[in-house]
Amino acid sequence: MTPEQWQQVKDIFQSAIERPPSERDGFISQACADDPDLRSKVQSLISFYDTADDSLQSVAVNVAAQRRSRTITSHRDSARAGWARFILQKILNSTAK
Repeated sequence: MTPEQWQQVKDIFQSAIERPPSERDGFISQACADDPDLRSKVQSLISFYDTADDSLQSVAVNVAAQRRSRTITSHRDSARAGWARFILQKILNSTAK
């Protein structure tokens, strides 16, 4: 996966988790248009997110919010954001096989 593709997956995923669950599928369908591979990767992340415990969901939401504001205010937040990115990358790598 190229850095541009990874960025697109992250952007769609982060936008999707900010929406109510009932709106996510429609948003993902529209955002992924005619790219089934992109949709599959985003759906994998959403599935993992939906089954993750509250602490991991909180990290993912915080990463999305920090990314939107482009500010990470402490080393702790930076580490949590890095951990969330690491987990998301592992999920994508496992679904690409």
